[in-house]
Amino acid sequence: MFEHIGTGLLRVAAPVLILALSPGSASGTDLAFRDSWDAADLPGRPHIELLASEPGDGDTLSVEPERIRLVFSGTVEEALSEIRLSGPGGLVLALDVAADPDTDRGLVADVPALSAGAYRISWRTVSVDGHAISGSIVFYLFVPEPVAARDSGRDSPFDGAPGEVAASQDGDAQKPTARFEPPPAEGEWLGIAVPPSLALSRGAAVAALLALGGLLLMIVWVAPGRARRAAALGYFLAFLVPVLLALHLLLWLRSVSPGGTLDIEKIPALLGTRAGGLELLRLGLAVAILAALAFGRHVGSAALLALFAVFVSGATGHALSTDPAISVPAKTAHLLATQLWLGGLLYLVLEARDTPEYRAATRRFSRAAFVAVLVVVVTGMAQTWVAVPSLGSLFATTYGRLVLAKSAGLFILVLFGYRHQVRLLPRLEAGEEGAAGRLRISVLWEVLCMALVFALAALLAYVQPPA
Repeated sequence: MFEHIGTGLLRVAAPVLILALSPGSASGTDLAFRDSWDAADLPGRPHIELLASEPGDGDTLSVEPERIRLVFSGTVEEALSEIRLSGPGGLVLALDVAADPDTDRGLVADVPALSAGAYRISWRTVSVDGHAISGSIVFYLFVPEPVAARDSGRDSPFDGAPGEVAASQDGDAQKPTARFEPPPAEGEWLGIAVPPSLALSRGAAVAALLALGGLLLMIVWVAPGRARRAAALGYFLAFLVPVLLALHLLLWLRSVSPGGTLDIEKIPALLGTRAGGLELLRLGLAVAILAALAFGRHVGSAALLALFAVFVSGATGHALSTDPAISVPAKTAHLLATQLWLGGLLYLVLEARDTPEYRAATRRFSRAAFVAVLVVVVTGMAQTWVAVPSLGSLFATTYGRLVLAKSAGLFILVLFGYRHQVRLLPRLEAGEEGAAGRLRISVLWEVLCMALVFALAALLAYVQPPA
């Protein structure tokens, strides 16, 4: 078990640290990825895709297939994959999956003797970004003679009679008339092929992590001194973040386990993947933040650990598989800027009072927030440019529509910032009575709006980007 987990951490720690040390160098980032990742695993596609299959989708066969072969666009894990065969008479078989001896991107499975009919091959595996992906293909089998009359040497999984087969006037085999209808997709919710609890747990964990890191930055840099309420919330979040990350990790393990059920024996293999290693590393950093605050009260060290946890978060999800040389630095900068923005807003809500110290902290945050908002907008546009191939995809796909909804939320947040900068902050600087209270209420509404944007981002993380 520890061998799998240790391998996963080693495979993800090096590239993440390299990105952390040289985020501004495009050539350095590209070199880090070329050295640390197999190019075959990062094909520039949103997820791993099925490139070819034997039998092919829609094929009509006159000879029983002896095996099923699936070839993907990236490396697949045999232990995390499954292939099922469905056919006439309610046939449902879970086939024994093996790695393709010819390529590390393929899976093979032996097929028992089959009668004539229509069959569906349903497959499921785990993408390089940690998302469970699945699909299916249909093929048709025309067998001139009953299975029992042939010396195939393979056992039949059922005793049913061959399915009806239509033939043309010249005697050529045609597709069976009694076609097998594929079952509906499971787990679809607003175009998201995962339980909503998984997406929302991810959003809650990341939001809490960013809030914690942002508050720590405010306490250490922007607003040094006494900030009792902000510090109290920071300590609470330090306990909450590991719990949320652990919950998300368990839900993720269940979602990517073969069959969609958490298999204890599969956990080491799952944590040994790149995505699993990143999740485990981020959880470990969250525990280290809690230890730094609970046992040593080292706020500065905790803030630094929170920054590293954000760097790890930048290498998760779609960014890991969609042009990572661009999307990983862009997402990391996006999260860092959001962390500062959210932490400052929480500080303004918690510490609102008509004091010189609060006004000084507000001035500092106002300057930092302008830069943070600019970075969020630019990096958000960069990630959209990488993930969305055309303008029409924004309106025609679930992913695009969620991007538009998130962009609308961001626009509302920018309007809040404009209102604060133009109307409320000048009144606070002038010492107007009740200005701090009015600012607090307005900022609280902005935080609630940001929470909705986090929910949209969490759903977006589990929607397939347009091909």
